[in-house]
Amino acid sequence: MAVRPTSDQTFETDTNHGIAVIDFWQDIGNGATQAAVDKAVSEQLPDVNFFVMDVMQNHTIANRYQIKKSPTIMVKKNGKVLGTAVGYRPKEPLIAYINHLIK
Repeated sequence: MAVRPTSDQTFETDTNHGIAVIDFWQDIGNGATQAAVDKAVSEQLPDVNFFVMDVMQNHTIANRYQIKKSPTIMVKKNGKVLGTAVGYRPKEPLIAYINHLIK
């Protein structure tokens, strides 16, 4: 499954149904690394919706969820936040984190 962008305007619609993983990032040189992991994980977890949000362009949602560092990974199920992890997550630990939260 592809990793899709989301924004302040579409965040709630995009992430309030099913399982959603959101990678909050900003272009400071480390986002591309987590993005590559997100893509690989999305291919292994086809029932999970993956999104990226540029926090420099989308202040409303970043402020609402107090996103202070990049990358920050949020996992939601049917609109409810199950967990938030700050910092880069390699592929296998990210898969384990998501699976732990959605059980």
